[in-house]
Amino acid sequence: MMKDKTTYILVLVLGLLLSNLNAQISLPAENANTWTDRAVYISGEEICFSGMLGISEEDELLSSVVYVELISPENQKINQIKLPVSRKAYSGKLIIPEDVLSGYYYLRTYTKWMRNGSPNYYNYILLKILNPFQRDVLNIKDSLIVHETKSRIKPNTEDLVKNSKYQVGDSLIIQLEDNIAKLKNISVSMIPSESQAFITNKNKYRVAKYYHMKYEAETRGLSLSGKILVNGRISPFHQLNVHILGEKDFISVLCDADGHFNVALVEEFNEKELFLIAGSSEQGKVEIKIDQDFCTKKVYLNTPKFSVEKSEKEILLQMAQRQQIASIYESKPARKKKNKKKKAFYGSVFKTIDFDFYVPLDSMSQYFTDIPSWVTIKKKAGKRSLHLVGTDAELKMYPSLVMVDWVPVDEADRVLAMNPKLVKDIEIINQAYVHGNQIYGGVIHIKTRKGNFGNLKFPESGQYLNYLFYSFNMSNLQTQQRFSNTFYWKSDLQSFSDIHLEAPLFSGKYLIMIQGIDHNGEFVYKAQEIEVGY
Repeated sequence: MMKDKTTYILVLVLGLLLSNLNAQISLPAENANTWTDRAVYISGEEICFSGMLGISEEDELLSSVVYVELISPENQKINQIKLPVSRKAYSGKLIIPEDVLSGYYYLRTYTKWMRNGSPNYYNYILLKILNPFQRDVLNIKDSLIVHETKSRIKPNTEDLVKNSKYQVGDSLIIQLEDNIAKLKNISVSMIPSESQAFITNKNKYRVAKYYHMKYEAETRGLSLSGKILVNGRISPFHQLNVHILGEKDFISVLCDADGHFNVALVEEFNEKELFLIAGSSEQGKVEIKIDQDFCTKKVYLNTPKFSVEKSEKEILLQMAQRQQIASIYESKPARKKKNKKKKAFYGSVFKTIDFDFYVPLDSMSQYFTDIPSWVTIKKKAGKRSLHLVGTDAELKMYPSLVMVDWVPVDEADRVLAMNPKLVKDIEIINQAYVHGNQIYGGVIHIKTRKGNFGNLKFPESGQYLNYLFYSFNMSNLQTQQRFSNTFYWKSDLQSFSDIHLEAPLFSGKYLIMIQGIDHNGEFVYKAQEIEVGY
């Protein structure tokens, strides 16, 4: 009996200890509050959206990156983008593909930090999309279909504009009152009345704490995470190098004690190719396992059965016609590309060995030994290594950084096996160099003629990755298009002067909407309906 009692006490104490441990590692959760210009779209259109991040403890840092996806109720990804967050706010546009099937879809928003919780806690907005050129409708499982009616946002004010009726082309002034100025991340839009957003319970899914942390918060921008394995086992404090093709630099990090890495990436836009390579190991095969940058967890989304009501047919036909006109006549704003001059991260060099300046030699090793290069080749345990000669004592203390076309290579035998005919020159810095959190005993940079690594055979850990950086920075977004179904949209409003517009070119009923976040972190809106005639 005493033994059973002792066992019970031990189990109870252990449970309390585990409970306290969980309480200690819990961290505050984030939430994303997103809204759109409307809820009904035609395939090929752009979804305008805006939103704000919140966190359960205000003294904590918020993520600086938000992930936005258009998904089907069965988790099929239709389109996805990443956007920077500024002052807790974000705004952007997401294109609906022209070949998407008619049906209900969801605009989903989350951060990398939010992936430590369930995808049920992400922000979801129900959207109705119509493809007028295809008869097929998106097919979803019967178990996901609900028959409840989704209500839409209705007009709730009559003081945003002076009149309720206008003629096509009339001047129209949206008046912003003092109480509106108290809202955060204000957006203003004018849309067809029948396309207004669905009312959703923004507070239905919220969580206060995370207890199992797999992902770090992206407080400084985009990041790449994963783990490094050697012979299938985690490799603590293993080195990883990441190079963005076309850049004259690389990023170097060390894994933590659990073999996980988290690489803070530079600010770039659109999709770019990365090259990742881990340090070699005498223990065996090195593998790099990269985390998916977008969420892949399944979530079950109950959705209304898709149908087109008689009352909707006329407005949907008008919206489809406008979309066709807009696709022909509305010009997209030109995006200016920044022509930044790319310079080597190490600046000026001590010596350059130009291969065209010398008589062609038979091997790479001859360019180091037969020409004054300040590089020596040493051999130990059957493996060769490159070392720099100079007055700095650190050259003997730390290994040299050897690169081929900006990618570090820590096995000299691979470099020395290259075909010298494919090499343009070698740049040498024969003094200690600090890059990131690493100290190197000088730099030896081999540049090939075509910038394609020549015939260098990288270790098995070397891999290419097509990585999606930020979409075009669309904060403080404003658009006014004469033929678009979203006649006007402006997000992240900072100036509270009146907004002057012209009434749309098409007769019908329109909704003027102001949306934002109040001081309690709750979504609020003001909406007024107007009628435009000829």
